[in-house]
Amino acid sequence: MEYSLLNPLVGTSEVARMMGCSEKTVRTKLLKRGLPHLRIGNNLRFRVSDVQEFQEDLIKQANASTKDEEGVVSFFDLKRQRGQQEA
Repeated sequence: MEYSLLNPLVGTSEVARMMGCSEKTVRTKLLKRGLPHLRIGNNLRFRVSDVQEFQEDLIKQANASTKDEEGVVSFFDLKRQRGQQEA
């Protein structure tokens, strides 16, 4: 996929805002989990479409493994699951 105005590149701070986390989390945990990125010099750049797809995949994974009786994902179950995956 190539760069275009329809699929702009954004920096770490914008990805952190989109994902609702810190820039440090983007640089460490999310990259380790496979967040697609480009390195331009010393800077990380991300395609908006890749970030959105990555976020959707995270939600699908969470929904598939942490649903209660009504099929609702518990925030605490999600945090617990992420803690177990990182351990």
